[in-house]
Amino acid sequence: MAGQPNSSHGVDARARRAGVEARRPACYDAPVCAAKPVDVASLPPVVVSTVPQSGDTQVDPALSEIRIVFSKEMLACGWSFVNLSKESLPEFVGQPKFLPDKRTCVIGVKLRPGRAYAVMLNSEKFKNFQDTAKQAAPPYLLAFETKR
Repeated sequence: MAGQPNSSHGVDARARRAGVEARRPACYDAPVCAAKPVDVASLPPVVVSTVPQSGDTQVDPALSEIRIVFSKEMLACGWSFVNLSKESLPEFVGQPKFLPDKRTCVIGVKLRPGRAYAVMLNSEKFKNFQDTAKQAAPPYLLAFETKR
């Protein structure tokens, strides 16, 4: 049947016709796909909230600090604020620090009215936001704009 997976070759017929080779996972033909159990403790930390919120276009330029809350306790000795461009990077004041909850990172900033800001929290190259098991948080884009 057209469009149905070709079980003899492990390639989707539609993809093959389009000149693309799409491989199915090995467990696709098995009656039950045995997946590894997942628990939050074994996964890397993730950003659960930020102040300002990423995507906010009405941030008060008087805001004096950025807060990042992670899903797990973090190492207090490392962070990666990665600039996308010099123009989009907030002006940082002082050094980042983790609050006693070990999940919230705070850094002072000076923001200007009517500006767009963007900073990566970790990146493929810089991975210093790590939990206490030294698992790096995946890259997170914090982007916002200040009011005029």
